Amino acid sequence: MFKSKISVSFLLSMFLSIVYVQAQDWVKQMQKPNANFYEIKKSFESHWKNRPYARSQGYKQYKRWEYFWEKRVSPTGKFPLAGIKNVEWDKYLKAHPEIKLAKQLRTKSTTGTWTSLGPNSSPGGYQGVGRINCIEFHPTNANLFYVGTPAGGLWRTTNGGSSWTNLTDDLPIIGVSSIVIHPTNSNILYIATGDADGSDTPSVGVMKSTDGGITWSKTGLDWTMQQGRQISVLLMHPTNANTLIAATSEGIYKTTNGGTTWARKATGTYRDLEVKPGTATTWYATGTQNNGNHQVFLSNNTGESWSQVTNLSGKNRIAIAVSANNPNLVAAVTSNASNNGFGGFYTSTNSGSSFSLKYNSRNLLGWSSTGSDSGGQGWYDLTIAVSPTNANVMHVGGVNNWRSTNGGSSWSINNHWSGAPVTVHADKHFLMYHPLQSNTLFECNDGGVYKTTNGGSSWTDLTNGMAHTQFYKIGVSQSDAGYVVAGAQDNGTKLRRGSSWTNIGGGDGMECIIDPLDRNIQYYSIYYGRITRIMNGSTSTISNNVPGRPRGAWVTPYVLDPSNRQTIIIGYQDVFRSNNRGNSWTNISNGQTGTDNLNAIAVAPSSSNTIYAASYTKIYRTTNASSWTDITAGLPSGPRITYIAVSSSDPNTLWVTLSGYTSGQKVFKSINGGSSWTNISGTLPNLPINCVLHDSNTSNESLYIGTDVGIFYRNNTLGDWVSFSNGLPNVVVRELEIQHSSGKLRAGTYGRGLWESDLYSGGGGSGSAPTANFSASATSVLVGQSVTFTDVSSGSPTSRSWSFTGGSPATSTAQNPTVTYNTPGTYAVSLTVSNAQGSDTKTVPSYIVVTQPTCTYCAATGTNTSYEYLKTVQLGSFTNTSNDDNGYGDYTGQAIQVTAGQSYSVTLTPGFTGSSYTEYYRVWIDYNKDCDFNDPGELVFSGSGSSSVSGNITIANVTASTRMRVSIKYQSASGNCGSFTYGEVEDYTINITNTPVAPQAATRPVTELENTAIDVTLFPNPTQDFVGITTQLKSHAKVEMTVRNSQGQPVMSRKVYSTKGALQEQLDVKNLPAGIYLMQISINGKMVTKRFVIGK
Repeated sequence: MFKSKISVSFLLSMFLSIVYVQAQDWVKQMQKPNANFYEIKKSFESHWKNRPYARSQGYKQYKRWEYFWEKRVSPTGKFPLAGIKNVEWDKYLKAHPEIKLAKQLRTKSTTGTWTSLGPNSSPGGYQGVGRINCIEFHPTNANLFYVGTPAGGLWRTTNGGSSWTNLTDDLPIIGVSSIVIHPTNSNILYIATGDADGSDTPSVGVMKSTDGGITWSKTGLDWTMQQGRQISVLLMHPTNANTLIAATSEGIYKTTNGGTTWARKATGTYRDLEVKPGTATTWYATGTQNNGNHQVFLSNNTGESWSQVTNLSGKNRIAIAVSANNPNLVAAVTSNASNNGFGGFYTSTNSGSSFSLKYNSRNLLGWSSTGSDSGGQGWYDLTIAVSPTNANVMHVGGVNNWRSTNGGSSWSINNHWSGAPVTVHADKHFLMYHPLQSNTLFECNDGGVYKTTNGGSSWTDLTNGMAHTQFYKIGVSQSDAGYVVAGAQDNGTKLRRGSSWTNIGGGDGMECIIDPLDRNIQYYSIYYGRITRIMNGSTSTISNNVPGRPRGAWVTPYVLDPSNRQTIIIGYQDVFRSNNRGNSWTNISNGQTGTDNLNAIAVAPSSSNTIYAASYTKIYRTTNASSWTDITAGLPSGPRITYIAVSSSDPNTLWVTLSGYTSGQKVFKSINGGSSWTNISGTLPNLPINCVLHDSNTSNESLYIGTDVGIFYRNNTLGDWVSFSNGLPNVVVRELEIQHSSGKLRAGTYGRGLWESDLYSGGGGSGSAPTANFSASATSVLVGQSVTFTDVSSGSPTSRSWSFTGGSPATSTAQNPTVTYNTPGTYAVSLTVSNAQGSDTKTVPSYIVVTQPTCTYCAATGTNTSYEYLKTVQLGSFTNTSNDDNGYGDYTGQAIQVTAGQSYSVTLTPGFTGSSYTEYYRVWIDYNKDCDFNDPGELVFSGSGSSSVSGNITIANVTASTRMRVSIKYQSASGNCGSFTYGEVEDYTINITNTPVAPQAATRPVTELENTAIDVTLFPNPTQDFVGITTQLKSHAKVEMTVRNSQGQPVMSRKVYSTKGALQEQLDVKNLPAGIYLMQISINGKMVTKRFVIGK
């Protein structure tokens, strides 16, 4: 028997199924066949008027949907045809056959030379790359499977997830919500296009491939002319591969001829679909037939007719699962319509004829790891899987993953979005057991795809090599070509340094900027214009300083003044300016820029007081940063304004881009500050235009635009726009920026991450010889480690020649090679870069330092600390007090400072859980650093007693940073290795110098204190540069954060005041030395301490 199941949602499903029957009229309006955008928006705003933001009720997901569609609907609110993007792109390709030829020839610089910059991996846990909607497996090859993304297309792995290949980059629609594979001819694939869970891309129905995904064609379930319909599940008949059944927003459809034609078998809105194992006639579905409560439906004739078998109330979504281990079982998890939280777990033991409530205690769909909260996101992420070999083992996915081993009678947290027992990215969209590896469970979530082979004790991130991040905006550094900051949906704000990525902010990342002269000054934001600045190792929410703390657009625009990098201009409804990097702000428009939120803003590079600001329908201008003029007249009234660019030399010359599907109205230019406008759209395809960029280093008005399908270029010597997308997927391009020193164009895409290309030939940087420059991922490494070198040369080099003394390889012509060093020493690096105008060489002697790796000490531990443990260790002025470390405490992050040849007092104090006993103590110091304590003189102290023991240690006449080991053992002294029954061992770092050591300051105990009432997450951990702090505040709070070093001494602190809800802060720790640190967090006087590690 063959089974292919993908459970997803439809284009508007996140809202269609939040059935607040008496309150949320906007949900009902979305279900109408001819839904109107502005009627839905009005109803939504009416519903939320005078209501506080509620995380669990679809607010943020609606705003994402609104941001995408508001620029693309007609002036009357009518949605475009779902297939219009395909139609318009095909028209353009037919009119411009040179585009396909250019892709074949790979012509450099006149059509683009695009390469992906990622991100294509993450450290896992809280962080992620991007959302995965669904997964499907090859019927016979366990290492070959496919995943679908909301805006990054279909991906395939042939090696179990170690690497991935995209199969849909040439399709104009690259969202995938469901996948089906033919059981005996794996070249036949079906995909449901679009993003059903989040509406990030529209759908055109089911597409089919007969060559393994190389080419695709439409099927009879083609919704080009029916905007708003979506597929939630595709399921293949167990024994007849030509029969497929689809659960959709318009009913249940069935094909018996491989998708050529489809017939509707039931009306209503359906969310999930299953077939009984071992039979082809019994099928189950969930959904609603009357826009009311969701129910379970049963068919006993292979989907020809359906009957309702439950009578549940107050449910807005149901997910179901079956198991070959118990074919009569149907497991169902439900979501409550009242708050999208857990609505109960139900089971049927008679093949769906009836259901009974099995569990309704803890909230399995909320955010808490204990299930003690309320609410959830059942409308957005609800999934369930039952083991095919043990029907008592089940997993339910919502925000977190929960597991039952007794058929659903009780549940325990399996992985959590930010904490114990295992941290895996939030928002589970799909769970599925591998059909060929029944002990392996796969999870698709907002961060990627993960698997577990041990029931969830550990999870492995399989997203490596998949570049599918949905970026809203990007910012590049002009002082370091390797630095880019980018704001991503679901996955925060990410910083790229060289070739590595790290998160610097959480939530949905929006607009972001890097100071042009200082890469370490960065700005990033989340929705509604909440802007954070990173500077001098400190993070500040500078939008809190704006008078009145206004609320801006979903993606609020802000820019740096090109003439004064300390000046920031931000557009809410009014325009505000700061002359001191956000410490204070002045309203410079005072009601003159209309009543709508602004969505685009630009400052003339040649005139700081000339500023342009636009809402979707109006554009304004000031020349004195005080009085404003409406300059909209002359622009089309229908399409929405999306972006503004101003000439680098003339403040009166500007360009604006327009969204929507009005043919021939895409880009307009003014040479008189907006007094009049000229249409320069040329023969651009009838697609939404999202951004425009002027290359300030050219004199021929070089322009780049980002569209819903790629990038175009023109200058004043060309008669029309030309496609500049060679090598770039057909993806939505949200923002473009130029990194001038390297001559590179960067593109932030909504679904395929960050991309880079050479500039258009003649577009700057190609008229002179390049200047060589490079950076390295590390300049001090251990033997056997690798270094990635990044070419950051300016002047658009076309070839490179590297030389690496002591490295392997010793030479390279790659742009960013990776070199391994196997011998200790200090080595030079040289780079020669060339282009048609000449060459340049840069050599750095003694650039790479290679040292031997440190050694490993033998393990030593007590196996039972129920009676005694080391309470306090004192050596000279150093003191460490700790609790029971379960037999071994690693305190090597604490450095004891001593002087060679000096004598120090030592006191060891036991901790007893009950009666006191005679204990035996030993202290060793590895003076010669040979990774053992067996050499003469390395046992430096012995003692015994039933309380504290004291003595003196005379430090040997050596200088070293080495290991000190301390042990306590009942009845007899321990050795320095191995395990023993009663007692404990602790390790420390001891620094022996020739410099007299002053008495050390009093230290706090370096212990991690858990306050169970405060749930705080630190990420990433370990880190190099930044540490993020996230928690949920139950009320307005004063939050004090203190970082302490291994001695307990404070090294950094910050105090913030925050309102109720999610707190997200970030500390810059890159200037602190490597080691173990404690983050002490006080929230309204309640304290929690977390340990984190800084590695360099």
